Amino acid sequence: MTAVDTPLRRRVGAVLLAVYALTVLASGFAWPLGHGQRSLWPFNRAWWMFHREDGYYYLLRFAVLYGDGRRDEADLDPWFTWPASSSTRRYTELSRDPATLRVFVRYLCLRHNRDAPPADRWRAISISDTSYRQTRGRRVPFRQVPWPEQRVTEILHDEPCPERTP
Repeated sequence: MTAVDTPLRRRVGAVLLAVYALTVLASGFAWPLGHGQRSLWPFNRAWWMFHREDGYYYLLRFAVLYGDGRRDEADLDPWFTWPASSSTRRYTELSRDPATLRVFVRYLCLRHNRDAPPADRWRAISISDTSYRQTRGRRVPFRQVPWPEQRVTEILHDEPCPERTP
């Protein structure tokens, strides 16, 4: 190594360090300020993980209406086998925006009605968001939470399924 190489290496190292520091700084402030799309790789892979923690568990529930008028809660687990976390299914992480959920209802209806016998086809789906307070140090399953402690918000009521399957 010669003396000429040392100043060049120092400059390159300083530039790389500055770029790294700016990337960390920009990414670190992007999510809290509501500009997550501006965070940079690899730091945009982790900043968002706990940004919505508010002390509640949330669960999307889907009530289906059959052609003969009966209602039942839909079991979506066969289509969404991989969990989003130890206590959450992937569909529970959907946005609560009605337009997004209408697209999801269409997907569910087409997926179910394609293979279902005519008597078991879905005619409409209602979506509600159920939330309950987290208990520190414990993961209480939804089925063990008493009814008075649950907060239920209906997002879509009897959103119709498409008449025909593609």
